[in-house]
Amino acid sequence: MSHAPETPPTVAASEAPPGPAPRPPTDPDETLAATSDERDRECEATIDAPVDRVRALVIDYEHYATNLPKFGRSRVLKRTPREADVYLQIPVLHGAANLWAVARFTGPMVSNDNERVEGKYLDQGNVSAFHCLWTYARVDDKHTHLKFAVLMLPKFPLPHSVIEKELTDACRDAVNAVKEHAEANR
Repeated sequence: MSHAPETPPTVAASEAPPGPAPRPPTDPDETLAATSDERDRECEATIDAPVDRVRALVIDYEHYATNLPKFGRSRVLKRTPREADVYLQIPVLHGAANLWAVARFTGPMVSNDNERVEGKYLDQGNVSAFHCLWTYARVDDKHTHLKFAVLMLPKFPLPHSVIEKELTDACRDAVNAVKEHAEANR
């Protein structure tokens, strides 16, 4: 199995196209939910914190390993005002292997009443695909609706059920972690 390199690779900059339109906010009392399809995992929650606090956590790529429990390591390789190239390492199979990728995160981009931050694979890593999309919207002054969708497919063979479980767990854990950190700073 492939293991992450000791030193993250460097990458060159390029423009990332916009992603799919985000879903409008829903009831502030909505609980964390995961939806399932064959391509990616989506989770969402309404957070008892203002949108500025949620945004700060979503774009704090350097601390993903600290703030988001499924990320074993994260490092910003390059940053501009609108995008960041980020090395991500994610342990799978209870730490028996690591998936790693370099992704370009763009945003936050405003679309209607929502903001979105999108991460796209830069063809560096031991995965064949990586894509994530954070969308968040102000519900009121004290609440934010957050949605996260993630797709990550390893280059090495893993049973479909393992990939499904890892993606679902990573999605739920990411949304729960942002919710926990944002609400702890009230």
